[in-house]
Amino acid sequence: MTLLNRLVNSQRNREFNSGNIQNFFSDIDLSNFKKKRILEVGCGNGYVGIEIKKIYNSEVFSCDLLEPENSNLKNEVKFVKGDISYLDLKDFGNKGFDLIFSYRMFLHLPAIEKIKIISNLYYNFLKPGGILLIDFAGNVEEEKYFEISKEDNLIIDEIKKDNNIGLNLIQINKKYFFEKDLALLDKNLSDIEKEKIIRGDFDKFKFESITLMIIKK
Repeated sequence: MTLLNRLVNSQRNREFNSGNIQNFFSDIDLSNFKKKRILEVGCGNGYVGIEIKKIYNSEVFSCDLLEPENSNLKNEVKFVKGDISYLDLKDFGNKGFDLIFSYRMFLHLPAIEKIKIISNLYYNFLKPGGILLIDFAGNVEEEKYFEISKEDNLIIDEIKKDNNIGLNLIQINKKYFFEKDLALLDKNLSDIEKEKIIRGDFDKFKFESITLMIIKK
């Protein structure tokens, strides 16, 4: 059973939009990371990492600022509590990672923090030949839920130009995601619109995101 099917079929993963998960991982073959070291940054309840471990028998680490509400997470993967900006490889067993991904975490960060975290993960956590998969979308603090900010576009342009960052960007894709929780924050919604959003069939709240794939030489 594929990762997507496991997430869709699992009762505990009802909050995942299957299209979002499929979009996020569609550019890489996760089977290439079977029995490899994988790090999820900003894991929340860690369900994606748990399923990856079960399917591919990978060594999965999950990192987040907060303790997970999912009490089973620590039994399933290796959980590290902390800000990835201030953690280093010794907090993860002094071994680099073959795949590092962050799904929807960057939505909560200002542009300058995003580039710091990307650089830190790339240089200090990723193995040679490893892949870093990051998505960009909006900014919660600025209430820009459904657009790429100007600051984010500057970061993307800088990475494209390889200007003073030194990252080897192998792919950039524009994709569309649907975020139910963010859509429901709109104060102008009618009850009918809210019902549509809860069902996941309201196109107004599909918004563009950028997924970056970066590989270490």
